[in-house]
Amino acid sequence: MYTLAATGVLIPIKYALGDEPAVAASEQADYKPGNPIYDRWEKYYNLVSMQPAKAEKVLLELTELSPNDPNVWKSLAYLQINLNKPDDALV
Repeated sequence: MYTLAATGVLIPIKYALGDEPAVAASEQADYKPGNPIYDRWEKYYNLVSMQPAKAEKVLLELTELSPNDPNVWKSLAYLQINLNKPDDALV
């Protein structure tokens, strides 16, 4: 099915409605309870407010499990800055 956009161009309805591509959905399906990466993120979120030093260790474990995940590195950098370790955050 197609819809007429404001510019007069026909585009498929699924793109007009903003459906996510199937690839993104399959990537999210990998992170369920029981998955080591999911479990470490859950542990991190439970520790970060009360025990940030332990949360840092969990993030360091995540850097080994998913080294290409920018969210891991971003979270680690922010946490290290908050722990007054700016030099570690730059690495």
